[in-house]
Amino acid sequence: MCFGRSSRHTQAIVREVALVAEQHTSFPLLAVEGLDVGEWIAIDFGSLILHVFDISSYATTFKEGMWRHLDTIDYPTSSAEDSISPSFQ
Repeated sequence: MCFGRSSRHTQAIVREVALVAEQHTSFPLLAVEGLDVGEWIAIDFGSLILHVFDISSYATTFKEGMWRHLDTIDYPTSSAEDSISPSFQ
């Protein structure tokens, strides 16, 4: 799950993720839903599904509504940044 600052930003994130996945992984791109609106986009790679939210839509619709009962797991930013390949920073 990741967030964009606007629908245009979420659409750009999805396009870049799809391009990088196609070029650098063996994950098949099976489907993309919600790209036209951009508030909540799901990218289906089969064994991996990425959800990209417009942060304002997530805060009002999902966090306080649909997914409020789920536990949150916070990951330290520094360890995630350390694992990113230098070519993608």
